[in-house]
Amino acid sequence: MKVHVVSTRGDLAALLPEWSRLFERDPRAAARSEPHLIHSFHRMFTPEIRPRVLVVTDAQGEVRGVLPLGLQVRRIGPAFVRHLIPLIDWHAHYTDAVVDPDDSDVVCSCLGRALNALAWDRLDINHVRKESWLLDPEIGILTSLPMVSRLEGLPAPRIVLPTTKALGGNSGKDLRRRLRALEATGKVVIGWEPTGPMLLPAVRAFVRLHFELKTVQRQTRTFSFGTSQRDFPPWLVNEISVGRAGLLTTRRDGVLLAASVILRSHGEAHAYRAARDPATAAFSLGILQTTRAIEACTALGDNIFDLGPGSEPYKAKWRPDVSTLVNLTATRSGWRPTLAAAWMRLRGRPPREWRTTPAGQREVARVN
Repeated sequence: MKVHVVSTRGDLAALLPEWSRLFERDPRAAARSEPHLIHSFHRMFTPEIRPRVLVVTDAQGEVRGVLPLGLQVRRIGPAFVRHLIPLIDWHAHYTDAVVDPDDSDVVCSCLGRALNALAWDRLDINHVRKESWLLDPEIGILTSLPMVSRLEGLPAPRIVLPTTKALGGNSGKDLRRRLRALEATGKVVIGWEPTGPMLLPAVRAFVRLHFELKTVQRQTRTFSFGTSQRDFPPWLVNEISVGRAGLLTTRRDGVLLAASVILRSHGEAHAYRAARDPATAAFSLGILQTTRAIEACTALGDNIFDLGPGSEPYKAKWRPDVSTLVNLTATRSGWRPTLAAAWMRLRGRPPREWRTTPAGQREVARVN
């Protein structure tokens, strides 16, 4: 097998059909690593990141493995340090390769060697699942990079489906009380937004609602990055139309009060972004939306509902199974990192701060 590096947007777009076919065959694939999502998010959110997508092909030229990484050059004093990161940077959760399961050992070995051969000074991949191809204890892609440090990361709460009653106990009673109070103010309808001419306006209304909520909360306005405010709505409409996503909404007398974007693939549903009218805080619409989304995904036959990385206390209401993610880092020797480290020491800052936090990354766990 051979490995080549996709480093241009045109080549990345051309890879998408074969990448997608491979994704459908990969038993470890999940909604967060779906190729259309990564390709589109790179275009919308992180166009400044240079693609360094590793692609394994067999003797017939068929794609057998893809690892979507990118290069971001960061200036640290007089040095320009080359950071290898997920192609969509902090928008990525559960970064992993897409691998042909029939030759996973060979494909992972090829990807590991190619990753080691790439030109980079610092590697940072956060929120990686321990069961990923990257960390597989027998054939993991990173087994050929002994310099990689593995640090315990955020908890990852997931709910095993099906469940007929997503929220019980006192939390369930409080939810029903607040729902009755909301229903007393008008006709309330909760459910998936259907495809059709009204879907695009609904998604645009969701983006506006998200802006309003995050402005009030002083948190990251996700859709202010890149071209996402313009391009995310038609992208999501397409994803909904082909069954890779859903928009669950709460409306009162036809007016949008809350909405949740759910990503779906391989029997898993992933909570992506949610928004609500800030004026409706008394009704706990966030809890209501999540509960109804869990129930709705159960009805669709999904096996897992992923609440997203983070230790927010509200996630415990649904009694999820919780595992711990892994953050991966590595620094190579060379004049660039040596010069950057010396510059940092002169200013009393430890080298671990090399990877300066992009705007909004510190909020990512809070806005999911």
